[in-house]
Amino acid sequence: MANILVCDDDKDIVEAIEIYLTQEGYHILKAYDGQEALDILHTEKVDLLIIDVMMPRLDGIRATVKIRESNPLPIIILSAKSEDTDKILGLNIGADDYVEKPFNPLELVARVKSQLRRYTQLGNAAESSASVYTVGGLSINDDLKEVTVDGEVVKLTPIEYNILLLLVKNQGKVFSINQIYESYPISKNRPITFFIQLIKVFLYTVAVITVVSVLVNKSPEHLIVGLSAFAAVLLLIFKDSILGFVAGIQLTANRMIRIGDWIQMDKNNANGTVLEINLYTVKVQNWDMTISTIPTYQLVSESFTNWRGMQESDGRRIMRSINVDIHSVHFLSHEEIEKFTNSAFLKDYIDQMLNKLGNINKDKMTILDERKLTNIGIFRYYMDAWLEANPDININMTHMVRQLQPGPTGMPIQIYCFSANKEWVSYEKIQADIFDHIMAVLPEFGLSVFEYSFPAAQESEN
Repeated sequence: MANILVCDDDKDIVEAIEIYLTQEGYHILKAYDGQEALDILHTEKVDLLIIDVMMPRLDGIRATVKIRESNPLPIIILSAKSEDTDKILGLNIGADDYVEKPFNPLELVARVKSQLRRYTQLGNAAESSASVYTVGGLSINDDLKEVTVDGEVVKLTPIEYNILLLLVKNQGKVFSINQIYESYPISKNRPITFFIQLIKVFLYTVAVITVVSVLVNKSPEHLIVGLSAFAAVLLLIFKDSILGFVAGIQLTANRMIRIGDWIQMDKNNANGTVLEINLYTVKVQNWDMTISTIPTYQLVSESFTNWRGMQESDGRRIMRSINVDIHSVHFLSHEEIEKFTNSAFLKDYIDQMLNKLGNINKDKMTILDERKLTNIGIFRYYMDAWLEANPDININMTHMVRQLQPGPTGMPIQIYCFSANKEWVSYEKIQADIFDHIMAVLPEFGLSVFEYSFPAAQESEN
């Protein structure tokens, strides 16, 4: 019985797929985000993965990239994104198939059967489990990293061995140089496209010089010497190629950018996922599904934002303030203290502070000498406790409610924390929910949001 892992943040879709695949005799494992899928793959034997693209914590694209670093199992991407660029991106990063939402469940079942048949019955899975691949007199033992031909051991370099293994695993298929290179995880960090383009430019240049030398019956050396006088002109002609080559080396050596990164460069109207890196340009698919191209050298000479750190972290930062009217800040009355004591978030804190302040104030003569609880101080503690209890906030990362310097627009109270869900839509919803709650709960603490009154409005009121 094949184990199929279904990963989608929509539980209804997961349940529907489970019903259809269970009827076909498959055992179903369920996950609701990319990170949960990775965790299951580390502990369970999975024969095929069905994964959605837009999910919390870790999306399907980045999850597929991580899976492909070590696992060859068939992957079917299930997504509402139907643009050709989305399909190309999904297949280029290692997916075996791409199914659009809404989908016909029977079609999905047929695609699952097709992928499992190709993976198991045609030899990939069976051979992988045994780690021995045989074609005629050629035999490869992947456990021992040993190649034999008619029983004789053949010595190969690591690169030669990996290329041979790829071809044997995929008998009958034709691979280009790009495809062979892209089968290795290193290709995500060091794209080879711009190197190939540079070699092509060099070969074309040599070919032109050779042809011209034959036509004019002159040695290529004479032409090269003559061309040296036009070095400045050639530099202008090949400026972009030279700059692109140097920039490409810097980008890859310093890991500044790689395929699948989310980058933002406002000057070039680029804000999205990197699809391709070549000698001249970097292609970016924006959030609105448009394509932006950035000259490669600009990514070295000018500033841009790479959101990879956020994508690979455990949360997405929320840092937003709300301005409180300073005139609404006051000491807490006994009635207010009693009211707040009934709150589960505040009871222990208030009891602790009352005991502490009681010891501090026992020798104080006037109210000016005493320390007392304030409504804004209680509010800050309440919001900090509320954030810790919020399942949408990653409490393992820095979180605090802090007071910034007051100004003409009131006293800023800043919320600093990280959302557990990094997907854009979910992130914005989490952030909005926090401040919806703040604006609704402020009056309970006797606080009000600062609102600027224009002089004209004040005069009309008078």
